Amino acid sequence: MQSTRLDNTFYGVCVEHLSVTHEDARRSLVEFGTAAKVTDPAYRGAKIIHTHPPHGDTISLGAHWEEGGEVIYIVSGMADALNVINPATGEKRTFKNIKAGSRITINEGIAHQLIFSQEAVVVALNEEPFSPTRAHPYPGFDEIG
Repeated sequence: MQSTRLDNTFYGVCVEHLSVTHEDARRSLVEFGTAAKVTDPAYRGAKIIHTHPPHGDTISLGAHWEEGGEVIYIVSGMADALNVINPATGEKRTFKNIKAGSRITINEGIAHQLIFSQEAVVVALNEEPFSPTRAHPYPGFDEIG
């Protein structure tokens, strides 16, 4: 990830403009926790997601379970649904119309999928930065939503 310092640091305070880490048709992603030289591990997996659903269609984010917990905060817009599955028991639940200002806490090992039909800005905090070795796709989401 590239960053541009807007000014020199001042007693450890640094203001930087961060570039998009990854972008595809669904969303733009900035992993701001990995760029910061912070010692608290709670920030290492921090990212901002700006969703880009096509007009009249939906996008899916997640559809996996992770090694480690995750906290998601809807800053603006709305998630149409949060689908969750407990892989150990097969139990499923859908939360609908999750509005800006909502916090979602997902425990380690719980499969989850967010559905968006409109632009939204989301902050996600993971215990570690994203890694394909820590996030495991979960196929059971085709049946719900």
